[in-house]
Parts: sequence; C-alpha cells; structure tokens
Amino acid sequence: LLKTERGSPDVSVWVSILVGSYSLCEVLFSAMWGMLADKVGRRPVLLIGLSGSAVAPIIFGMAGSLPVALGARLMDGFFCGNIGVARTYLGELVDSSNEAKA
Repeated sequence: LLKTERGSPDVSVWVSILVGSYSLCEVLFSAMWGMLADKVGRRPVLLIGLSGSAVAPIIFGMAGSLPVALGARLMDGFFCGNIGVARTYLGELVDSSNEAKA
C-alpha cells in the first residue's frame, strides 16, 4: 500500500476495510463480553479489555503490512466490545447519593 500511486482506488478500499473492521468486531463481540462479565465478573472483563485495547494500537502503529494492520484493528475492536460492560458497571455503582443532577 505504501508503494501505490497517489489517488489509487486501492488506498480508499483498504482504509475503508481498516476503519470498518474495528466497528464490525466491536458490534459482533459486545454480546460475548456481556455474557462473560455475567459469568466471571465485570472487573476482570474490564481489565482484560483495557489491556487488549492498550496493546492493539501499538501493534497497529508498528504494523509493516496490511494483514498485520488489519489484525490489530480487529483485535482492538474485539477488546473494545466491552463498552457495554463498562456502562453497566457504572450504572451499578451510581446511586442517588452520587448521581449528577442537572
């Protein structure tokens, strides 16, 4: 991809695949993260997701080929699928004494 000519349609296709793969993986695996959080607890699931989300962008930044970059984006989407778990965890922590009032 780095050796393609400027304005080549291949670039836009690969950028679209890289951007879309993250969102696709996040949607596909969010239910799995929710079920896993119900079985093993919310805190371990959040810690696993956080560690995976810290490693995936490093791999993406150091990727020397498109398959490695795509794998890193898929991995990041997989680990960021636990955003629903984070929202549920915050909802369980908040009560009327520490809830923000507008």
